[in-house]
Amino acid sequence: MKKLLLLAISFSAIANVPNHLPLDLSFEESQKAYKSFLRDKSNKSLMSDNFPTFNPVSSTFSSYESDMELAIKGGEKVSRWLKLINSQSSQSNNPVRLTSRGIQRGIPVDRPSKYSPKIVSQRLNIAREKMPKELFDVIYGDKEVSSELTVPKEQFVQAARFASGLYQTATRWNMMQPYMGGLIQRSARDIRGYLELKKLSDPVETFRNLDVYAPAEQEKLINALIGVCHNVLRDKKRCIDVINQPSNRRFLYQAVEKYMPIAEQVYNSYFQISNPRMDVEWIAAGPNVMKVVFKDIEDPEIAAWLKENVEDEFKLEDEQFSLELNYIPGNQETAFLEFKAGVTPHVKGGNKIVMDGNSDIKEYAVQWTIRHEFGHILRLPDCYTEFYDTKENVMVNYQIDTTDLMCSRAGVMNNRIYEELKKHYKK
Repeated sequence: MKKLLLLAISFSAIANVPNHLPLDLSFEESQKAYKSFLRDKSNKSLMSDNFPTFNPVSSTFSSYESDMELAIKGGEKVSRWLKLINSQSSQSNNPVRLTSRGIQRGIPVDRPSKYSPKIVSQRLNIAREKMPKELFDVIYGDKEVSSELTVPKEQFVQAARFASGLYQTATRWNMMQPYMGGLIQRSARDIRGYLELKKLSDPVETFRNLDVYAPAEQEKLINALIGVCHNVLRDKKRCIDVINQPSNRRFLYQAVEKYMPIAEQVYNSYFQISNPRMDVEWIAAGPNVMKVVFKDIEDPEIAAWLKENVEDEFKLEDEQFSLELNYIPGNQETAFLEFKAGVTPHVKGGNKIVMDGNSDIKEYAVQWTIRHEFGHILRLPDCYTEFYDTKENVMVNYQIDTTDLMCSRAGVMNNRIYEELKKHYKK
């Protein structure tokens, strides 16, 4: 019996990509991140060696540069306009806000975000047609901002949200450019094909009987298998060539048998703890309390803020589970907190949480961020991804579970996280 050509599996490391830049940054956070990027770009000693030279798709979108610049300038202008409006005494009790906790929706797998300079230009053209001219002329034209609105507030907010979103798209594209090579390689971690085949009751049997399905369904299944093959081999072109080879069609079920278990490992890597902490106490015989130590914080307000947010997030009533955060003098292995002006919040070295020193700790976005970053202290990985799709020529990103604290700002602590913590820490 002929067997489908199955390629050698490679687990080589994916090239460096931007460090922990969340998909759902706020407008203000995007502005801070972009300013930091521009500052680092001007000081090349702060950037990796490949920053000035490696951008394999830069020429693809050169015709859209002017619209990209306009989208960024428009966002900056909206930011100034908002500050001017909200500085008026008449707005002191009712400031104009573009975001709130209630509008956090996440970016689900089945509705990923796709962006590129071409898409920015297309959206800008739509705004030219549909946005009220007096607003467009201020945001994207030469008219100066004013403290007085000449349009209804709701209309202004809608236009400002559009402009801030377009700004975030354009600046994110620019920030990703130095890492395009790594983002192309990272497409091998796109798990949508795996999730599509996982829906089937018996994927192997489905591919044994592929010809009984309608042509459109066959194409959908084969594209999903190409995605699974890409998870494993990290060579999408080779996967396409082999899987689409007519003489291999009868034997595609073999690829399903071989590749699905390994693609599942890729999927699980978004959720599984590796290198668990050694300073966590969770005794099975006692109350269902996970005790975590943290290095003393001198500022009592910051110490109380961290403890309150972490303990409020990491608890489950159904399991009678809670986390207890205790401060100790600590050592080099103890988790600690550092504030640094202008940074994108992240965890460095597994123990250091770095937060933006310019942020207001009372803001919802900052409170969510410290909860998420503490998840990384517990060694929980991010469950979102971003990569460059060379077929569509777009950047793609999505959050695997928008209800999960480690995937999305719309997410919270849940049973999945609880079970993963329990598996590694409860003794």
